[in-house]
Amino acid sequence: MPKGEILSGAALAGLPQDRQIVLYCKTGVRSAEALAAIKAAGFKDAVHVQGGVTSWVKQIDPALPSY
Repeated sequence: MPKGEILSGAALAGLPQDRQIVLYCKTGVRSAEALAAIKAAGFKDAVHVQGGVTSWVKQIDPALPSY
């Protein structure tokens, strides 16, 4: 889901209220911005992958290719 749709509010109606929302992007910067908007809209069970996919690959599965 594009960050712009979250920030504009257009995508918020399509997000589940009854499940955890996990946001991610390459470096974690865009997902952190989207997380702030989602939390401000009242979604309590939302998180993001700090450091993004790049950090996840380094810490969890370094065998995966990094782009």
